[in-house]
Amino acid sequence: MNIFPKNIDIKVFELTVQKIADCGADAIIFSDPGTFHILKKYMPDTPLHMSTQASTMNYAAVQFWKDMGVKRIVFARELNIEEIKEIREKVPGMEIEIFVHGSMCMTYSGRCHLGDYMS
Repeated sequence: MNIFPKNIDIKVFELTVQKIADCGADAIIFSDPGTFHILKKYMPDTPLHMSTQASTMNYAAVQFWKDMGVKRIVFARELNIEEIKEIREKVPGMEIEIFVHGSMCMTYSGRCHLGDYMS
C-alpha cells in the first residue's frame, strides 16, 4: 500500500484495500495521506506505519501522524542520530523504525536532494 496513486488508480486501490482487510493483515505501510484516509476507512483497527518515502523529518510531523492514529514512523534516511533522539524525546510513545544503511533516493519529484547538496 506504499504507493503514490494517481487519480486513475484510486478505485483499484480502494478495491485492493477491501480485499486486504478481509485477510487480516498485521499492519500496513503507507506514504500518501490520501491512501491513509482510505486505509483508515476500510481497516480502522489495523496498525498503520508511515513509510520512509513520506520523508518524515521533524517532531511536529511525527506528532501529527501520532495524533492521526499512526502506530509507527519509518524515519527519513537523511536524519542523523541527534535528530532522531530529539524526536524520540518530544514524541514519546511513537514506535520508530530507522534505516541504518541504504540508498538515498535522489530523483523523487519535489525532493531536490542533489540540488540541496550542491548549493
